[in-house]
Amino acid sequence: MNVLAAEKLGLPSPPPYLSLVHNNVDDFTKGVSFASAAAGILNTTSRYIYLPQFGGTDHNELSRFTISMDEQVEYCVKVREVLVKKLGQRDAAKHIAESVFAIVIGSVDIGEYYNARDASFKKQGSPQQLVDLLILTITSQLKEIYNIGGRKFVMIGIGTIGCIPSERVKIKDEACNEVFNYWATKYNQGLQVVLQKLESELENFQYSYFNVYDFFLNIIEQPHSCGFKEVKAACCGLGHLNGEVACFPFSNLCNYRTDHVFWDLYHPTEAATRIIIDAAFDGAQHYSFPINIRGLVSN
Repeated sequence: MNVLAAEKLGLPSPPPYLSLVHNNVDDFTKGVSFASAAAGILNTTSRYIYLPQFGGTDHNELSRFTISMDEQVEYCVKVREVLVKKLGQRDAAKHIAESVFAIVIGSVDIGEYYNARDASFKKQGSPQQLVDLLILTITSQLKEIYNIGGRKFVMIGIGTIGCIPSERVKIKDEACNEVFNYWATKYNQGLQVVLQKLESELENFQYSYFNVYDFFLNIIEQPHSCGFKEVKAACCGLGHLNGEVACFPFSNLCNYRTDHVFWDLYHPTEAATRIIIDAAFDGAQHYSFPINIRGLVSN
């Protein structure tokens, strides 16, 4: 998603932070990506994740390769330190204040609450207590980024995670898992309240929140209006709806990926993602508020 977002701004794809560090590159002035697959808002999320679709990957093994949101914020602090050394305090502060911090996270936290094999993850309490903890934690993380100079935030809510192929295969009539969707909306509601509060409390705090849940639900309910024919099955995978095993070289592959909303058992296709990015950038306030991404960037 960050690649397509950079493309919309006419910028090169932001390189992964760890790749730059590994290659001793310290030029962060053209953007950097801290994104990590299966990352969560909570540090415990990747610790207890279990992926039967990948041969039952051990959660301790997977957690070594997943970078939590807290760790991503720590890397962000390190980038600021490098920018101060290279640009000086004043120019570094200006550069960071004009930068856009795009954050897309939270779905794995909710998914793993229900799917994790390890009962320890359920010690977060009830689903409502989990959502409350997620909101409390993301608030702290946003404040940390603000404290190092971040002023512009793009926040993408949690989508219709109950409608991904890996969840539909568990439902008898291939319907969406409405329990997952319910808690996704509860998190989104809490996040919007937090963003409004931070805007009123923190000087020059600006944000664009994209209501990806309602937007994506509209795609699923009216696929033909967006050029899609298949909303349930993944383009690449194995098992029912191609939603039981991940996309491997030996997996089934659809003939026309642009017809599908989902690429694999978890993720949307590039075609679907482009539609989402277009709406987040230039869409009406119904989905992007208080302003869209383009408005945020131009401020």
